Amino acid sequence: MILGLIVFARRRSRLAYLPPKIAVEGNGIKRGLTAVEAAVVLQTGLDKVLTMMLFGVIRKGGARVVQQDPLRIEALAKPTAELRSYETEFIKAATETDRSQRQSAFSSLMIDLVGSVQKKMKGFSLRETREYYRSIMRKAWTEVEAAGTPQVKSERFAEGLEWLMLDGDFDGRTRRTLTGGPVYVPTWWGNYSPVRGPVATGRAPVGRGGTTISLPHLPGADFAASIATSIQNSAGALVGNISSFTQSVAKTTNPPPVTRSYSGSRGGGCACACACAGCACAWKVCATSRHGVTPS
Repeated sequence: MILGLIVFARRRSRLAYLPPKIAVEGNGIKRGLTAVEAAVVLQTGLDKVLTMMLFGVIRKGGARVVQQDPLRIEALAKPTAELRSYETEFIKAATETDRSQRQSAFSSLMIDLVGSVQKKMKGFSLRETREYYRSIMRKAWTEVEAAGTPQVKSERFAEGLEWLMLDGDFDGRTRRTLTGGPVYVPTWWGNYSPVRGPVATGRAPVGRGGTTISLPHLPGADFAASIATSIQNSAGALVGNISSFTQSVAKTTNPPPVTRSYSGSRGGGCACACACAGCACAWKVCATSRHGVTPS
């Protein structure tokens, strides 16, 4: 049991890319972060963070997917909205043809993003900030779920997609929310995954101004499945094994501390790497069990 606790702590620490010093409590909420930056604060899996960036640049007309398998992305000359610096770097990395160079570029991108968020969080409360952005996520879901028609529900979902993705149960909640009716495909979706197979055409509102255009729509279950699949596949196609990629980023953004060892008067040793908050407890239990004392 003790060994299992230590192993779990070590494995978890390898995927913790946010440095512990960001958790030192400051005062108040850090407002104004983007959904991607909020995802870093919430330590969302990097597969989801990368997919959020992908959807973001496609929504802004900065890039499009020209081939799904293997995934190939093409930069577009005239984005429809201003790209953020990490979105520009994402496009550069995603369009790199050499696999090794692409992985290196994405690693640099994530390291820079974590560092930028860390600077922005200086002096602010991590606990309060996390709860603030979780409340934005919950509000976004409430607007989707409270929509009275499939058209409005589709609009709200497309508008708040990146914020909705902060939900730890995003896949399941998307299936539950969208299954049972049609989903009007957002205008930008064609640059990610062109609608294939039989679809219907209807008129759906675009934006809160009420302007309408003709959009294809398909069964909600199919669209929900395609969203879930994209998160599972896109990041892996871009950077390879997501666990290894996260570990490579964490080595720079959250390097493991020096392993501590303890030897009691009865001999023997116990090495515990205190790489996360939970590991301190594991170290205490380890030393107590092996040596009958509690380390100071």
